[in-house]
Amino acid sequence: ADEPFEGYNNYYEYLNSTYRRKRDLLGKALSEAGFAIPDYDKTPGGGFFIFARITPELKKAIPAERLKPPYSNNPAAPGGVVGLDWALCQWMAEEKGVL
Repeated sequence: ADEPFEGYNNYYEYLNSTYRRKRDLLGKALSEAGFAIPDYDKTPGGGFFIFARITPELKKAIPAERLKPPYSNNPAAPGGVVGLDWALCQWMAEEKGVL
């Protein structure tokens, strides 16, 4: 792993670069879609997650009926009640084809 790898000084530099490139690609797409994500130049990142916040503009894009019955009642949701995050994910999957 300490040997040169794929044009990098070692495997760890390659892995770091690969994950950063993928993170930045996904982060850009999430930002362009209206999500708020951390500035990873200022905030340390770790793991394989990107935390995206639902912005007020994005919330407005969710059809109001998605936050009311029958959509808001779902036994699979925590407490059987759909929250904003659940409603957004379900709407994006069912209506926008995002899986």
